[in-house]
Amino acid sequence: MRPVYIQSKDGFPLSVNCYQAWRGFSERGYDCRWISFQEMQSTDCLESEAIVFGSIGLARKGLELLGVPNPPNLDYPAELRLFLGRTVGESTLGEVRSLFMEGGHPAKFVKPRDTQKAFTGYVIERYKDLIKTAEFDDDMPVYVQDPVSFASEWRVYVLRGEVLGIGHYHGDPLEMPTPSVVRAMVQAYDSAPVAYGLDVGLSRGRTQLVEVNDAYALGSYGLHHLRYVQMIEARWDELVQR
Repeated sequence: MRPVYIQSKDGFPLSVNCYQAWRGFSERGYDCRWISFQEMQSTDCLESEAIVFGSIGLARKGLELLGVPNPPNLDYPAELRLFLGRTVGESTLGEVRSLFMEGGHPAKFVKPRDTQKAFTGYVIERYKDLIKTAEFDDDMPVYVQDPVSFASEWRVYVLRGEVLGIGHYHGDPLEMPTPSVVRAMVQAYDSAPVAYGLDVGLSRGRTQLVEVNDAYALGSYGLHHLRYVQMIEARWDELVQR
């Protein structure tokens, strides 16, 4: 049986995502093994056929043990920039701090560029809002964009160019994305990995790209557990080049 290491904490699944992964892989007959972040950090080898699922940090440690470099963040693929409905620029935390130190600067949405989820992206309106990122160095690369108010946000689950499902995660669940726009995004994404989550939002009735997330450490918003693990496995195998 193929081993799957799934993240736990204090004897319980780390999250609903981990529970769903355990459920799906278990039903498929895989050898599911719970592992804490600390246990993974102290591990020095993995079976070559192993899959690791949990937080981004845990999954990346698993890839490292298998000799696989960290995959670049997907975020805003070049082919999908026309679906953003806004300009996304690149900067550093130091430059952002300088802007707001002077005062009178319009609000900006800021999120990490290279260190995925180092902090959750948020809107900065005044200098004191930067307290949230005080622990990070000035040279930390970030994305900077004008804030967008989304009436609702959805995750579209894509495997091998096929939409497997869609899950609501923010705002009004009756504000649905336009299917033709979602299909156009999927079709336009030529450099797409085998599996990914396409986050889209509704702003003033228009369907726009929020961001793209990689399937190797993807959150599940109601996707059927068997489809969920199909995506996790396919992307893991693509990264490990099986």
